Amino acid sequence: MMSALIFLLLGGTANAKCEGYVRKAASTKGKAVIKNFKQAHACDIIVAQNNFFEFMKSANDLETLTQFTLAAIKLDPSYWISVTKVPGKIKNYQLRDSLTKALGGYCEENPELRLFLQKTYEKMGDTEFKRWDDAYIVCQHEEINSWIVEQAEKPPEKVYSGKYNAIMDILRAKKGIEALSHLEKAAISASKNGPYKDVLIKISETVTPGLGEEISADNRKRFEETLLNIANNVEVSKTTEVAHQLAASGSEQKAATLLPKIYPNVYTDGFLYGAAAIELANCKKKNDKKDKKEAVVHVAEVHDKKVLWSIREKASEQLLASKAKLAKCEKEGEWVVVITKEPISSSKDIKAWSQEIIEKYKGSGYKTKLQKEKKIIIK
Repeated sequence: MMSALIFLLLGGTANAKCEGYVRKAASTKGKAVIKNFKQAHACDIIVAQNNFFEFMKSANDLETLTQFTLAAIKLDPSYWISVTKVPGKIKNYQLRDSLTKALGGYCEENPELRLFLQKTYEKMGDTEFKRWDDAYIVCQHEEINSWIVEQAEKPPEKVYSGKYNAIMDILRAKKGIEALSHLEKAAISASKNGPYKDVLIKISETVTPGLGEEISADNRKRFEETLLNIANNVEVSKTTEVAHQLAASGSEQKAATLLPKIYPNVYTDGFLYGAAAIELANCKKKNDKKDKKEAVVHVAEVHDKKVLWSIREKASEQLLASKAKLAKCEKEGEWVVVITKEPISSSKDIKAWSQEIIEKYKGSGYKTKLQKEKKIIIK
């Protein structure tokens, strides 16, 4: 009984001594904060762990905060989860970014820091990890560079991951245009059940020029080759997204080369589309009390032998030159041109499609008729 009491008294005294380092840190600055943290750790690691963020509050300038965080990483892995939350505890965004950048600069000579950056990745949430991105970007040690590539090339098996998006951004920041080869592998891997669309977007962002600038010829070539390689190694259903990414970035000719793969069942030395120009007018006469709204749907088959990404410009040019059928009436705006969303298999499809347009305008109160125009051949 007496020995137990002595143990409790001694334990309480020891605990009070260890907690004293927390109080000392609160009234000191700079290196003294880190010294008291290390002394608390040596005295009782539980006390140091429980008061981790109290010590952090005392480390209220960049240099002290950097050295405190680095000390915690090096002292014991049991602090690592707390360390991951440090940037989130800092309200000043500039100080937060400066801290992670500063820590990244210490990775070369601190293997514990490099291990921390790798081991805590899985445990951090999307937002937490994003706050640490500068540390990975600044760190140029080959161990971290290789690890980033490894993570980028094995995307998660889910459609969206904020953490994985951050990994791709880190890769692009570190490697620039050379990131494309790694993102190509990532896209092929992600095409089954991963963040495929996000990888394609990051590929485009890698070559996106600054405001008022243009993509260099070399970068465009690399970009096009990367996306075409992806298209040749994914399922046909995934090729459409590659084509749209090419077209959106100004590579419409390359995008068009994928159309035969996307629409193999309707490709026969070119594609067939339906195009229509809608002529609207009010044909009310002087003595009529009500408007007499009329619509003429000028329809034409478009045979695209050249295989363009978009036939709209060519089709519009010829359709809008068609003879107006309601010239004696009061015109309602400019003619509107519509194109079938996809290539079609036969002229029968155009008939059904144009009938839908007619019914649409009939439903809006127009007396509607169909005017068949000459075939448009693009070659």
